[in-house]
Amino acid sequence: RQRQMCIRDRYVRDVTEETKIKFEKERLSMYFQSVVENLPGGITVIRYESDNSLIPEYISEGFASMCHMTVEEVENVYKNDIFASFHSDDSDNIKNKVLDSINSGNSHCELTGRLKLKDGGYIWVKSTISLIHSSDGVKRLYTVHTDISKSVEEKDQLRHCLLYTSDA
Repeated sequence: RQRQMCIRDRYVRDVTEETKIKFEKERLSMYFQSVVENLPGGITVIRYESDNSLIPEYISEGFASMCHMTVEEVENVYKNDIFASFHSDDSDNIKNKVLDSINSGNSHCELTGRLKLKDGGYIWVKSTISLIHSSDGVKRLYTVHTDISKSVEEKDQLRHCLLYTSDA
């Protein structure tokens, strides 16, 4: 009789613990989803392979929207080369900075470049990258992308004004 009570008590504790863990995972998942969906700009998660290839694993709706595309359209652009959507004058520099950062062991990197939109135009984007080594040994780049076009345009206008006022 006492053995049955011990077994029942252990079962109840195990089920209670499983329920708590499940609730906590759901709560954290909800927080994560809320953060991802409400960040200005967008997020991408890119897996780094030992042959220096970079494979997109996650593209947020916000990033796709920033590019004036659907997530599927961005995935199609990125599937062969994640740097293909950057302006041709920026892509090699950005690729080199990313790979240098990974290979030197830096866990953080910040890049600026022009990102191509669906209609062929460009926006200026600041990309803040965190390199995280997962428990499964895989390296992933978690990147927050922010549209800085307005700031770049304002700086250009100010520089232009300063140039012309200093000539006068």
